[in-house]
Amino acid sequence: MSKNQPHNGEGSDHRGGNLRKNTSRRLKYTDVKARLDDLRDVPLGGELPDWSALTIGNRFAVALRLIPKELRESALQRSGKQIDRYESADTDDPKAPKIPDQVLAALAAHAKLPASWLADGQAVDRMPPVTSGTTDELLAPDGDVPLQKLAFKVSAGHGALTIDESSHYVRFPRAILDHIGVKAANARLMESSGLSMWPTIDDGDMMVVDVSDTAVADGRIYVFSNGGETFVKRLLRNSSGVVMMRSDNRDLFPNDAPVDSNGDFRIFGRVRWTGRSL
Repeated sequence: MSKNQPHNGEGSDHRGGNLRKNTSRRLKYTDVKARLDDLRDVPLGGELPDWSALTIGNRFAVALRLIPKELRESALQRSGKQIDRYESADTDDPKAPKIPDQVLAALAAHAKLPASWLADGQAVDRMPPVTSGTTDELLAPDGDVPLQKLAFKVSAGHGALTIDESSHYVRFPRAILDHIGVKAANARLMESSGLSMWPTIDDGDMMVVDVSDTAVADGRIYVFSNGGETFVKRLLRNSSGVVMMRSDNRDLFPNDAPVDSNGDFRIFGRVRWTGRSL
């Protein structure tokens, strides 16, 4: 089967020349790899394949491999042994476990997939495109919620502030908000530009900002204004108690800088997600 040929949820098991469905057993490694290739080919705005004939454990197994192996335990907050057992969920294994909702939500958040698709496998957009509209128009039956994309573009470089007059609402997976513990009413979307926070935040990354979290917690990432410019940086206090801003890209931005606490320093909120929890 070619890399770009979609799978229909059937696996081949040649016994006596018959082709039978492979929906109640764990996928073989080669099948997982082939479906992983298919999944990687789906852009964030594209439609996911209909894998409803697969077990939830098999969908879990494929999606899991979108996360680097060394990050899976921390991402799902489960041991490697527990994670491996989830791959047999809904199979003919009598000891197969159920996948907890919080684990499914965590996988959805880190793999950039709708939790609803992991749960039922029905074809759906991988990540809904940016869509303007009222909050009522953007409410969806799959549980996505409308979040406002703030009317300025944050710089993760030297602090340029670009006003975007077309601020609008965007459909966003509720499962991600549940996973990171941010209420929809407090969540805003913002776009980063620049490389000062690389590799944590890349140029063009969409960020979820919790606007209710404006107290400096040492080393967390915030969106804030300072000296008439807007930044996304880590904030921390030095030994004298002065609030400093720090970039993650120490090659390009090696030095910390103090914020003007007596001027127009203002925290908009804390960055909580940008393709993964922060």
